[in-house]
Amino acid sequence: MDTPSNEEVRERSELLSQMYPGSDPDRDRRLGALLADDAPVVSSLTGRRIGPPDTPGEEVPAWLRPVAIRAMALRAERHAVGGSARGRRSTLGSLNLRSFTAGPYSESYFGPGDAAEWRVLDPDPAVHELLWALCTEEMRRYWLRLWGRLAEVPAFGVQSFDWRGAPGAYGRRRGPV
Repeated sequence: MDTPSNEEVRERSELLSQMYPGSDPDRDRRLGALLADDAPVVSSLTGRRIGPPDTPGEEVPAWLRPVAIRAMALRAERHAVGGSARGRRSTLGSLNLRSFTAGPYSESYFGPGDAAEWRVLDPDPAVHELLWALCTEEMRRYWLRLWGRLAEVPAFGVQSFDWRGAPGAYGRRRGPV
């Protein structure tokens, strides 16, 4: 799948339609660059080929194409809103608030260790769900193993045995009665 066009992304995002109208060539170019920069990230998270033809991964099936475009639109919205360094700092600060108490004033924030324990592809639950739906089976197994939710089952064999003929087996008496 090629990187979604600006028009495809605008159709799925009212915010991007307003921030990057097609009538402004400079803003249109910035949206295209944002999508081109994000396509390899989405590809590496999902194992799907999004972007130039030489991008590694499996082809995006036609029925998952709208999911891929919507995921990229939501990710582009987040990048567009938090595009400046100041905007990112304020967004990160508000998203990482863990708890708040009123008296005497106290607040705590999620740390980097907590973020690693979330075990999600994206901190936004809606984006995580879209990326998870887009993932190949191989990438799903990879993420589940990485997060410790999938244990490797050791190889084993099963051998049948006829218990009817064994001494003391079902249906036979044991010893003299």
